[in-house]
Amino acid sequence: MTRFGRRWLLFFSNASLPLITVGLSIYLKMVGQDLWHLPTFILLAAVFLLNVIAAYHAIIRPFRDIDSVAGAVFEAMSPSVFLLGQQANIGLRLNILLLYRSPKWLFLRKYLKIYWGANMRNQPDVGISFPSSKGVAGEVCCKRKTPMLVNTEASGHERWGFTKKEIEKYQLNNVKAIYSWPIYAFNRGGDQTGEVIGALNLDSTTPGASAKIAAQQTDYDEFLESFSELASKILS
Repeated sequence: MTRFGRRWLLFFSNASLPLITVGLSIYLKMVGQDLWHLPTFILLAAVFLLNVIAAYHAIIRPFRDIDSVAGAVFEAMSPSVFLLGQQANIGLRLNILLLYRSPKWLFLRKYLKIYWGANMRNQPDVGISFPSSKGVAGEVCCKRKTPMLVNTEASGHERWGFTKKEIEKYQLNNVKAIYSWPIYAFNRGGDQTGEVIGALNLDSTTPGASAKIAAQQTDYDEFLESFSELASKILS
């Protein structure tokens, strides 16, 4: 379950528990009577509504504000790496994929989904979601847990678990190179826990991009290391 899933779970728990408490209290005082007669039902509905409103403003709304600030911070950092690409005549995209557990599979299977991206607007893969067993990001998150630069122009995307239908749907063959870095969780003390929560992907649709990134890998590493650490602290 992602950070967002935990928030919503906390939200509904916070909203429901007071209702359960009130309901049980009323029930104990009304043993032998019809619990669901109109005055009792109205009271329960009113208490539930008030708790939902309170829980939303206490839990969900503040984090939405934080997310908008996080997006602004990421946007402000992005131009420096795009400048590196321009100097080498390659177009670059930057995105963050986060791990989550899908309710479709009873929260048993992990998926990766794009949480934020730069230069991703109007792209067919802007909202891509796929099992964590697939893709370079999946390899980095769940197996290697170390940075990985891949020439997908040479290897193809089927090598990384995608079907022909998925490749066509998201036009993945347009992506010629992917440089993926793991995003680690931080605890409240500001230390990494060793748990990977997602991946930071730098990719390009320019032919030959992998070799050009490798030629300046030290510069890219410096940027991606700083960016992934910042993302870790914000998203943990």
